[in-house]
Amino acid sequence: MADTDASFVPGDVIAGLIETFFDAVRSSPDLAAQEARPAELVYELDQVVSSYLEEQQLSSDAYQLIQQDVLNNIAHDLAQQHEDLADFDVSFDAAGNADPAEVMAAMDHHFEALFSSESFSDDGSAALG
Repeated sequence: MADTDASFVPGDVIAGLIETFFDAVRSSPDLAAQEARPAELVYELDQVVSSYLEEQQLSSDAYQLIQQDVLNNIAHDLAQQHEDLADFDVSFDAAGNADPAEVMAAMDHHFEALFSSESFSDDGSAALG
């Protein structure tokens, strides 16, 4: 693995990872069953972040930082876009990091609205404000 600094990943890269994640979720046949969704959401996110690390030859130490950036952006963007979803509740710690389990639970709870809605364009840019 290359000794590349992953402490800063540009916003457009994070946006691309989110787009890839949303595309993977939309196309996953395993997400049709509600009981499979929580594990499949985690799996799809893991695949997207892991693939990025491999492509960029980053160390596995960067995994948590990049995954948290992706989750933070998803939480902020979806909360802003879906203010009408009163129970879209995700907490943030003192460092501004979204609780990963809460982000996944919120996406699972609002799965149809988030991943089947016309409110998201095919390229995912609508989800990113």
